[in-house]
Amino acid sequence: MDCKRQFGSAYSSNPKMTTWNASTDCCRWDGVTCDSMTGDVIGLDLGCSKLQGTIDSNSSLFLIPRLRSLNLAFNDFGSSNLPPEIGRFASSLTHLNLSNSIFSGRLPLDIVHLSKLVSLDLSINHFDSVHPQFFNKLFKNVTRLRELSLRYIKINSTLPSNLSSSLTSLDLSGTQLQGELTDDIFNLPNLQKLDLSLNIALTGSLPRVNSSRNIPLRLLDLSQTGITGDIPASISNLGSLEVLNLYDCKLSGILPRFLGNLSHLVTLNIKSANIGGMIPSSVTSLTQLVTLDLSDNYLTGIPASSNITGLQRLVQLDLSRNLLIGVIPSWFSLLTSLEEIHLPSNMLSGVIPSGLFKISSLEVLDFSYNKLEGTIPSEFTLPSLRFLMLDNNQLVGSLNLLDEDLIPQSFLQLVNITYIALGHNNFSGVWGLDILLSILTNLQGLDLSYSGLSVVTTNVNQSVNPEFYALRLASCKLTVFPEFLRSAKQLSVLDVSHNDIHGQLPSWTGEMWMDSLSVFDLSHNFITGLHHHLPWNYLLHLILEYNLIEGPFPLSICKMNFIQIIDLSDNNFNGTIPNCLGYFKEGLVMVDLGNNAFHGTFPMINGCEQLGELNLNSNLFDGRLPRSLAKCVALEVLDVGNNQIDDEFPHWLETLPKFKVLVLRSNNFHGSITSSRKTDFQFSKLRILDISQNKFSGTLPSKYFRNLKAMMNVSDEETEENYTKSPIGWNIYYHTTVVMKGMSYELVRILTTLTTIDISNNLFEGSIPDIIGSLMSLKVLNLSHNGLTGHIPYVLGNISKIESLDLSWNQLVGEIPQQLTALTFLAVLNLSQNHLEGRIPQERQFNTFDVNSYLGNPELCGFPLPKKCENNQETYQNSVQPDDSQDTESAFTWKEVMLGYGCGTILGSVMGYLMLSTGRPKWFNTLADAAEDMVNARQKKRIYVYIRK
Repeated sequence: MDCKRQFGSAYSSNPKMTTWNASTDCCRWDGVTCDSMTGDVIGLDLGCSKLQGTIDSNSSLFLIPRLRSLNLAFNDFGSSNLPPEIGRFASSLTHLNLSNSIFSGRLPLDIVHLSKLVSLDLSINHFDSVHPQFFNKLFKNVTRLRELSLRYIKINSTLPSNLSSSLTSLDLSGTQLQGELTDDIFNLPNLQKLDLSLNIALTGSLPRVNSSRNIPLRLLDLSQTGITGDIPASISNLGSLEVLNLYDCKLSGILPRFLGNLSHLVTLNIKSANIGGMIPSSVTSLTQLVTLDLSDNYLTGIPASSNITGLQRLVQLDLSRNLLIGVIPSWFSLLTSLEEIHLPSNMLSGVIPSGLFKISSLEVLDFSYNKLEGTIPSEFTLPSLRFLMLDNNQLVGSLNLLDEDLIPQSFLQLVNITYIALGHNNFSGVWGLDILLSILTNLQGLDLSYSGLSVVTTNVNQSVNPEFYALRLASCKLTVFPEFLRSAKQLSVLDVSHNDIHGQLPSWTGEMWMDSLSVFDLSHNFITGLHHHLPWNYLLHLILEYNLIEGPFPLSICKMNFIQIIDLSDNNFNGTIPNCLGYFKEGLVMVDLGNNAFHGTFPMINGCEQLGELNLNSNLFDGRLPRSLAKCVALEVLDVGNNQIDDEFPHWLETLPKFKVLVLRSNNFHGSITSSRKTDFQFSKLRILDISQNKFSGTLPSKYFRNLKAMMNVSDEETEENYTKSPIGWNIYYHTTVVMKGMSYELVRILTTLTTIDISNNLFEGSIPDIIGSLMSLKVLNLSHNGLTGHIPYVLGNISKIESLDLSWNQLVGEIPQQLTALTFLAVLNLSQNHLEGRIPQERQFNTFDVNSYLGNPELCGFPLPKKCENNQETYQNSVQPDDSQDTESAFTWKEVMLGYGCGTILGSVMGYLMLSTGRPKWFNTLADAAEDMVNARQKKRIYVYIRK
């Protein structure tokens, strides 16, 4: 027979057809199968043959009369249509595979006439949506169909009701199925594989399984669907089930113990499915289980029993990101087939079972972000280990890796290790980078940040695995920039912050990591200068704060098209900001240029839709604020304090829906504060407002106070922090500076419970508006050094959470309202230099304030002033009865404040704000008054304190 005529010359360039020789029998050609009796071509397998172009309707392919099997999968037909001539094979074709071949257009209904089909695979093509009529006719005509795969073919309809009873495999994943999944799906007597995953509009509950049927189902995949509810007990009737995948379903309830009845189960994946409770002990009896993934749920405990009858074949165990408490059970050490064990981001405590370090097959051990204690076993044998992640725990012990003779034999045996993370623990000892890298030649990542370990290097060994991608050595007492990084051509993350590195950034870094570096953190060192060019095209985080860097703004930053964080704060940069910075890159989240010597006007801003913080505090900027800031719809923090900006109040920022912090302190702002328009926002989420030390005038802005919703009712239980999520998974924390009692405090994490208003040292006049009394969650209110008149509003006694109140240096008159004695958290009070009169209230916190709170009010009398009240002066009637049972301890307690970037590494400084009160106001007043003596010398300095939770 003439094979050349049948297949045509158009296919002669594909890999299989290059071996075809017209002078030989075509039945011997690669990919061709012939009937042994008749010699007819019955099979054509051209899968993965790099076919390109189109299949014409007159193709010789359709002239093969008795073709039974046609495989054109994994080719490139250039989004061409599948010819309707495919229907010519109606009397013979049993297997048709067109998957991954880039067909498009309308799926020809002629396929439904292929009545002898046993297997049909059209998955992952670009066909138009399949008409429901296609299914009806397919299952009506093709009664022998056993395998059907339409993966990623648009169906956009409900699951067909007339599924063929002959089906053994049905794959409709990613087909945009709709409607509810019914119990009928388990009535197919021969079905062994059912994959309906990736159909979010497929809803309902998990189908109930009829116990009277012997259902042969081996694979059930409903992951990433809209399935809800509990896992029904009838699932245990699927006695042949080997794979159960419910990943990312919206389930509820607990993990049922009857899962242990699925004795043939090989893979159990219920990741991110909203289940809770204890992991049932019955799971440990599954003798065939190889993969168990229950991560990203609300599970609380692991079975403690050591009577384990199964799991001897378990290879992968993932319980990451749950609520697990207690200790790691010792029976984990009996799982001798384990290759991966993942337990990060739980609340596990106790010691790590030493037996885990003797499982020779173990490749991944991840216990990071827990509360584990104790030491790492001194001896272990893990020849296969590739990832060791114990960071963010409470581990202790001496780990000295300074001399090759002193290195424990266990570390020498980690010949395959690629990543070590021991950061954020309480180890001691010294690690020598040179000897470590010379022994662990496969190492690609090292995290020792805040581990307690010191790191030294002679910079003699300048070689490292070329695929080395992550070095995190924050707070490791490092004194030199690591030279071995010259060999790390693919470096992605470099954090050597909080060390003792001096001098210029090495010049060779200007020629490295152009297309790989994503994080560069050199903050809190003693770097004096950068090289001219920072060539990192894909950099996301540039963090250089707290160094001694001099010179102009690095122009190469403008070429970093993917930058998210630019932090150059607390250096000696100078000059003007180039206009190119104003063209913000998509994704830029934070710009902090504070505490430098930049001057001039800040450029107009474009493309700032993602910007969350702009911090220009303590520079020499002048001119006006760029009005284009009003387009920064994600802006939460704007701090331009301590500059020379000459402008009016930026009322045009009131439309920003997320705006929380506005600091204009110590500039040349002037004029009255009025709203420009009617809006739904008007600073409704503002929590920190500091416009002090300017030239604002007129009356206090009652309209804005009326809209400060975020200061009216914030629960102390709400401890949300101001941060956004980086695409690489790290938390980006915003920070700003507030002034309390004359001292500057840098807030690195801004809690929702911290609310302050400081409008001191301006030219405001008129009375204090009563609406301020509705700001019940306000912690700090400073109206001092203005020209305010009238009485102190009694409604200020409604600000029940206030801790610092300063109304000094105004023209206030009248008596001190007795209602202020209800402010039981009040730790700082200053009413000095006014025209107040009468008796000072003598209840609660008022019994603790000293004379400095009232100086300059000659008509005041009573404790603590030396002037006694005369008998004919009115004695106050208590408007608020004392309550000895009331807790007067401040709710504003020590909080741990950190600048961090999650995922195992905190890349910033530990800084914060001093508490405003502790329930011991005498102590606080003594501290605050003593601090006042240092104000002039330290007015612009930031105070850094550790604040413990």
